[in-house]
Amino acid sequence: RVHALAVPVLGSTWPHTTLTVAGLIALLVAVPFVLVQDDARRLLAHLGLAHDGLVLLAIGLGTPVAVFAGLVLWCTQSLARALAFVVSDTLEHAHGTTRLDHWSGTLATQPATGALLLVAMLAVLGLPPTGGALPLWTLLGEAFAHGHDRIALGVLVALTVMMAGVAYHIVRVLLGTPHAAP
Repeated sequence: RVHALAVPVLGSTWPHTTLTVAGLIALLVAVPFVLVQDDARRLLAHLGLAHDGLVLLAIGLGTPVAVFAGLVLWCTQSLARALAFVVSDTLEHAHGTTRLDHWSGTLATQPATGALLLVAMLAVLGLPPTGGALPLWTLLGEAFAHGHDRIALGVLVALTVMMAGVAYHIVRVLLGTPHAAP
């Protein structure tokens, strides 16, 4: 709402720049927390902050395609995180904790839950073949197409580091040595 009111009054430069910078800051703040997180719910919360930053960044770019990509990304991430929370609740019930190191070996002990966790995390990260891939890459394409190369490169670096951190956590959870039951 503020953006819709600010653009006619202040012009488009200040609101767009503010939203772009706020989105980039939110993404960059979330990345280190994703890397060191050992709690599933907190990990998903920090991933949510990162994706909210991407949506702000998309609106800040101001092009219709970027705004649309941001809104589609917001919708797909909401559904993906909902699935991830349901799967994490299932694992919490099975293991008695939300600590990721206690969930190791999930693919061996609970194959269906492990597969759902993998699908949920692929969707949360916006990787193919999930619905989050297209809006994420469309957003990056719009940033590059409209001369925001530094912003797009910063987002790419942040997303790469974040994806590596999540991959580390998920590989431990899915393929690690099963933890003793509580």
